Amino acid sequence: MTEIIFTEYVQGLGEVYRACAPLDEQIRTFNQERLSFVDVRDTSLIRLNGKNRGYTRTCSAPIYRKDSRVIVARTSPLITNLEMALFAVNRHRISNYAVFDDSVYSYWEKIIKEDKGKRPEDRRAIFLSSRDDFEIDKESDEARFFWRDTRERYFNEFANEIHCLQIPVDIVDSSNGTIVNHVWFGNASSCTIDLRGKGLHEEYRAFGYKETSETPFRKNAPVGKLREREEA
Repeated sequence: MTEIIFTEYVQGLGEVYRACAPLDEQIRTFNQERLSFVDVRDTSLIRLNGKNRGYTRTCSAPIYRKDSRVIVARTSPLITNLEMALFAVNRHRISNYAVFDDSVYSYWEKIIKEDKGKRPEDRRAIFLSSRDDFEIDKESDEARFFWRDTRERYFNEFANEIHCLQIPVDIVDSSNGTIVNHVWFGNASSCTIDLRGKGLHEEYRAFGYKETSETPFRKNAPVGKLREREEA
């Protein structure tokens, strides 16, 4: 079973935990432990107010369709639909992307239209400015969407620009349906947001957090083992 390790308390976020497992197992464990899966902004708070500078999977997702602008959903459909997550994990296991019906893209395209009048910080999804790899600068809509209230501090402390790595256009345009992948936030020194990785089946790290003042240690955790930090 998946082990959860308490890492630290982060001001403005709460108790932070980590789990190293395939995505579907992380989702099950976080749900049962009532932990929220981090996004880019949450991870930035950990780096700014805490000690950990390491990589993490996030709860967000890039959504690709042939001849269409790239969408990023703040909360991935893989996070909210365990069946979709398991399908994606199994596709990654054989080095393929997870392709779903085009209704997935249409749903998020509608969300973007509904949120059009909102600030990027408040939107549920956003169109990226490019289908290719590009640089996210501090003043861009992408930076405002991903980093929200941590944007100024994060870019001033860690990077002038962030590299955004995408699924190659030829792969997207040869797919029969909508690709849903995941947003990987590389460690602080890499200055990278990776949207093209195929590692959801791997036992890679994800951070989760709890907005409470509960003790971080419980002897009899219902899922796996919940224990205090063994390393910084």
